[in-house]
Amino acid sequence: YVDIESFYKNIKGLTSLTVGFDNNEDFFSKGKSNVFGVDLFLKKKIKNYNTWLSYSFINNDFKFNDINNGNAFPGNSDITHHFTWSHTYNWKNLDVSLGWNFRTGIPYTQAKDITETNDGFVINFEEINGKRLPNYHRLDLSTTYKFNFSSNKRWKGKIGFSLLNLYNKKNILSRTYEKRQSLTENTEVLREVDKISLGITPNLVFRAEF
Repeated sequence: YVDIESFYKNIKGLTSLTVGFDNNEDFFSKGKSNVFGVDLFLKKKIKNYNTWLSYSFINNDFKFNDINNGNAFPGNSDITHHFTWSHTYNWKNLDVSLGWNFRTGIPYTQAKDITETNDGFVINFEEINGKRLPNYHRLDLSTTYKFNFSSNKRWKGKIGFSLLNLYNKKNILSRTYEKRQSLTENTEVLREVDKISLGITPNLVFRAEF
């Protein structure tokens, strides 16, 4: 099975209030957005084995008159490439699945430094969404087994076990900046805050049906 789709959207009348940029200086501005993307899906079944592959390409640009000197820049959710490859195998009552997920890191606005003004300390930012986080990738493994509690098959059970992020990849999900009081001087310093994904994560499930 093969499926491919493309799309294009031109959105006008946007405001920066609805986008959520990290640079608070440009709090309100009118603008527009252009989105172009391609989705590809492939699926193949060979007896008890199934595999499917999906790939998405997207280019999502914003343009505001009063932000980034009027130049276009990537949106917060602009994931250029997103690739997923999954496998499942069924043997009697046993199912085994393996899936790998890869995507381009999302854009973020990098802070340059922090300066003191009459209104307090202010974070100075570089170009809006001018940097990207490292690429995200993760491998997941899961297995389930179905069985009967009784000979009449009225009571059924399922037990399953999974390992998410099998090779314990520490992916950076987001990056923000904050002001913190210096421990050695009477001033504030800039701190970079990364939100990190969970490492290898086991899960156990048990289900009874009657």
